[in-house]
Amino acid sequence: SETTKSSRQQPFRSNH
Repeated sequence: SETTKSSRQQPFRSNH
């Protein structure tokens, strides 16, 4: 849940 919000601010997970 929170991971999605963080992704919006810092899409670092998408890069990973």
